[in-house]
Amino acid sequence: MKEMKHKAQGRKGGATMHQQGGINPIVGATVGAAVGGVVGAAAAVALSDKDTREKIKTAANNLKDQATQKMKDMQGKAQNVAEITKKEAQKQLAGKDGKKIK
Repeated sequence: MKEMKHKAQGRKGGATMHQQGGINPIVGATVGAAVGGVVGAAAAVALSDKDTREKIKTAANNLKDQATQKMKDMQGKAQNVAEITKKEAQKQLAGKDGKKIK
């Protein structure tokens, strides 16, 4: 994408909008604070309901269990790869000098 120069918009030294950031930091901070406030308020309302809290707790526990299982699976696969690699190295070295790696 071709960047256009924005001298007419008061950009210093003919810098492109991409180089200048394009958004006023004060506006960005204000919008971010407003969005954060709305999300926080919605979360507070949702958590005030006991059923919603239980659903969130159940979902969080399920997510934790899934993450734990994925981690165990990945560790098992990594261990299998390490064992296979070690066996292959032993085969190659045993063929060269007749010794095995322990």
